[in-house]
Amino acid sequence: MKKFILVLIGLVPLMALGYLLHYLILTVFSHTLPPFLFISVATLVIWLAFGMISKLLVSSKWLALILLNAPAFVILLLVIIQDVILQGFWLNIIGLSTQIFYLPLIRLSTVLGGFLPFQMITMTLIFTISFILLILASWIGRNAGERVGTKTKEI
Repeated sequence: MKKFILVLIGLVPLMALGYLLHYLILTVFSHTLPPFLFISVATLVIWLAFGMISKLLVSSKWLALILLNAPAFVILLLVIIQDVILQGFWLNIIGLSTQIFYLPLIRLSTVLGGFLPFQMITMTLIFTISFILLILASWIGRNAGERVGTKTKEI
């Protein structure tokens, strides 16, 4: 059950943040630019906290990373299928959800993608960078959680 909870933790927040950001872009920020970079960093901090929480749910570090990032990986596979193979996103809720899932991280991923030696930055590349950022944040969070746990045991 704890493993399933970890997978749900990996799915719910970015979907909620993505849908909230999508709503804000269409309503509140329709005439101004939202603070995208701040939102990206805040999302990674939240993901880092989830990495720390994963210590309470699963004892294995690698299993925690896999379970926490499994929804993001499935979404990335759907993006690759749509963008590379079908050369267009589906015009239904699945196509919209795959784009909204990574929406909070797009600005930071685009900035980082600009440093790569590619002539053209595609959505697949941006989503892949976002996925790598999620893995790094959860890994750092898990390691920080383990260090905090060992420090409190020593005291």
